[in-house]
Formats: sequence, C-alpha cells, structure tokens
Amino acid sequence: SGAFCSAGRGGQSPWRPGRALCLPWRRGGEGCGSTAAAALGTTAVEFDVHATADGIPVLIHDATLARTTNGRGLVRKKTLADLKALDAGTWFGGAFSSEKIPTLREALTGLGGTTIACIEIKTAEPIMQAVAADLDQTGSREQAVIFSFKAKQIAASKRWMPDVPALLLVDGDPAKPHDASDILTTAKSVGADLLGIDQKHATRDIVEAIQRAGYPVFVYTVDDPEDIERMVSMGVDGIISNRPRATLSRVYQIRPPSKNER
Repeated sequence: SGAFCSAGRGGQSPWRPGRALCLPWRRGGEGCGSTAAAALGTTAVEFDVHATADGIPVLIHDATLARTTNGRGLVRKKTLADLKALDAGTWFGGAFSSEKIPTLREALTGLGGTTIACIEIKTAEPIMQAVAADLDQTGSREQAVIFSFKAKQIAASKRWMPDVPALLLVDGDPAKPHDASDILTTAKSVGADLLGIDQKHATRDIVEAIQRAGYPVFVYTVDDPEDIERMVSMGVDGIISNRPRATLSRVYQIRPPSKNER
C-alpha cells in the first residue's frame, strides 16, 4: 500500500497534478477506507484486491487470512460468505472489531465524487470481468486506475476496460536490476498506460528511456527525504510513498508547485 505524489516534469500527473493521494485504507482490508477518504477529502484510495472462491473481488492485502483476520487459509479458497463471518479489524485495534472484509463493490460505493480508486490486483485468478462489472454497477470507471505486478492482469484489464488506465508495476529483483528495454517490451505487449518501477533500481537513464517511449514513470516505495530528492531530480512523474504528507511537503520544498497545482 502507498500514496501518490506528483513529483517531476512540471508537476504533470495522469490524474491530479501536484496533489498527494492519501490512502486511509489500512493494510489487510478492514473497512472505513473509502468512506474515510471521501470524508477527509483525500484525492485517492488504494484497494488491494483478491478473489473469493465464488469469484467476488474483495479487499485484503494478503493472499492468506491469518495476519489480518481471525481466520486461516487462502482467500481464494473461501466463499464471500466465509469471509464475511470473519473479524477483519481487531488486529488493527479494538475500535475496529466490527469491521468485515469488504467487497470491491462496497468500497467503490463509498467513494467520494472525485476520489480516485487505485485498484491493485494482487491475485492471479481471472477476476477482471468482475472488477469491470463492479466499476460499471457503481459508475466508477472514470475514477479508477488498475495496478498490478502481474502482466496478465494488466492485459486482461485492457480487454475488459480499455478506457481505464492501467499501471504495470515492475518487480524490483535485487539480483536483476531494471532494464528499460525489457520493461518497455512487456508494457507494450500488455497495453499498459503507465509504469511503476522500484526506486532502488531507478536511474535517470531508465526513467528517461521509458518516458521517451511515452509512458509516465512512477517509483515505489519512497519515504526517505534523500530518496525523494533523488527521484525528483530524475524527473519521475510520480512517487509512491507510505508518508504522503511528508513526501509531498518535501517535493514542494524541492520544486515549488505552480498555481494550477495548489
């Protein structure tokens, strides 16, 4: 999970130039995230999505239940009814003990009118038709962006929702630094609109090569002030951070916002 800040190239961003996208949704899928985002006036909320045994998109970070619920086993092996019987909030705090694992449709229903849903597909299950249906049922297509590390899911998203932007996240393998040519080949093959790369492997050459090919470049996960400065100096289009307010503040110290970004 993370938040997004416009970082470079004059503040250009695929969605909201120069504004932090604060994510109240806490890891694990406990409720109140989208409604809290709307109430707080945040620009976006991230949803980590897995599929149930009966094909329903649900919001939970892990593929397994043990860390963030009182259940056990794989999410994909449980029906929606099974999951709704679990406590998905106590792990975070007693005040959240009544929270249940929400469906994607429930979360989208709680979006504010201008809140962007950054939907990260974490499952390998064929779920994109159901995601598209949820977006259509809630009238949320124009507020959605699909994220995934799984190239096949990005390709599926463009088949079912060609009008919805798709961001391909690129794994940061310590043993294999990013290669712009390989990244672009994959992005083109699946129809990605944007790319997210590991900041540890980001270099100016890689960032500029990807941008020249027409893809906005986001970097993850950037929390340290020195790393923020390094990413801004490279001219990345956006920063994915766990500390949106502090990160955006640092970005604006380095590159003050223009009038249309305030």
